[in-house]
Amino acid sequence: MQRCGIAEVSSALESEEVALILALRESKDIEVARLLVMAEERGIKVRETSKNDMWRMSRVNEGEEPPPILALVGRDPDAGTNEILSSRSEEHTSELQSPMYLVCRLLLEKK
Repeated sequence: MQRCGIAEVSSALESEEVALILALRESKDIEVARLLVMAEERGIKVRETSKNDMWRMSRVNEGEEPPPILALVGRDPDAGTNEILSSRSEEHTSELQSPMYLVCRLLLEKK
């Protein structure tokens, strides 16, 4: 599942199993910087990405600007498709096949 924007990511870091943080590369937002530090201190993977990638991956796109930060919750972003699909119920299958998760996996594979 995805948490989108500063408020949702902040809440997720406090109460959920966050596997990956994606942040807008050009972000100058102090709150985003604080969340990135918090994630890194907790050993959560952090990746910076472009405005276009953030816009495509976000489940919420209001206007021309993407959210400055996203969190992937509840799964290992390095897991293979078969592993993910076998560990999830049918209701999550369409979400796992969404473009956002594909792009996230491709970004991780680049590293």
